[in-house]
Amino acid sequence: MEQYAGVRETNKKTVYLCFKCTQDSLKDEEEKKTLLLDIRPVFAKSPLARPDLGYQKIDIDLRQTPKEFIKHPDNDYLYLTFKTGSHYYTNERELQLIMDLYQLEKTKVQPSGVEGIKAQELAIEFDQTLLERIFRNVKSALEGPLGASFYKDRKEFLVQLMFFLWKKYMVNQLSQIDHLLDQVLQGEISIEVRFLSRKWSSTTRT
Repeated sequence: MEQYAGVRETNKKTVYLCFKCTQDSLKDEEEKKTLLLDIRPVFAKSPLARPDLGYQKIDIDLRQTPKEFIKHPDNDYLYLTFKTGSHYYTNERELQLIMDLYQLEKTKVQPSGVEGIKAQELAIEFDQTLLERIFRNVKSALEGPLGASFYKDRKEFLVQLMFFLWKKYMVNQLSQIDHLLDQVLQGEISIEVRFLSRKWSSTTRT
């Protein structure tokens, strides 16, 4: 597709597409957000043409159609669209948290019957280290420029994840801690149990 007739001779301008080469192998998170994955042209009959899903449009008509002819129905327009790697890192962090949750769920003991439910209320029926790992990875996933993008794109996912962990893994254990502390104050349990309770309490706050 050629430029609009007479444009180059009139305004003496040529459109260029410039690329920036990374100097530190994408160690900088801001550069990771702009990592170029694909370039796709868009041929259209209107300057309001939208890019494909996941692509961003460079709003410069490469044909440089004069403004006074924009509303003409027979005009052809050419735009470039591009796709960056910012969503790759978002998907990577989301997948890591899903895998962490899957590993934690495998250690969860499902109670059966009334006695099983009562026993579960008095014991930790999952791997605490895996729960701690999820919280560490959530914290890590939200750090830096990529963390800000992750929060913006996956805010609803994070809220649902935290609510799920709170309801399934935290509420019963915090209630258990309160119950044990009451027993400590009433002198009904030993010093050793008191130490274990205090250790679990500090872990949950971390």
